[in-house]
Amino acid sequence: MMKKTLLIAAVALSMGMGLTGCATSSGNANIKNESVVSQIQAGKSTKADVQKLLGAPQYDEPDSNGDSVWTYQHLETSAVNMIPFATLVKGDMSAEQNLIVRFGSDGVVKGVGKGGHQF
Repeated sequence: MMKKTLLIAAVALSMGMGLTGCATSSGNANIKNESVVSQIQAGKSTKADVQKLLGAPQYDEPDSNGDSVWTYQHLETSAVNMIPFATLVKGDMSAEQNLIVRFGSDGVVKGVGKGGHQF
């Protein structure tokens, strides 16, 4: 019985190691493309320009100054995260990237910020 349990654990672990190259993603992958993001220029690009490049934002929130803040996100998760207990051996392998575009009340870009983290 102990050998069967060890065999099952070994097979599950080797499958998990084999899946490390596979990943699922959600959100807007275009925010990772610098040739797309670099086209967004403060003082020049409009909401229509940004929407044409990136589509609708995940979040559109006004701030206290009357500016509109658009947030785009992209999340990649390794397939290892989908295997029970595999992250104990390999660790979580997820990455989130964000692109924030701030528009003035005239609808023109005031600034662009990027950030992200691994978890």
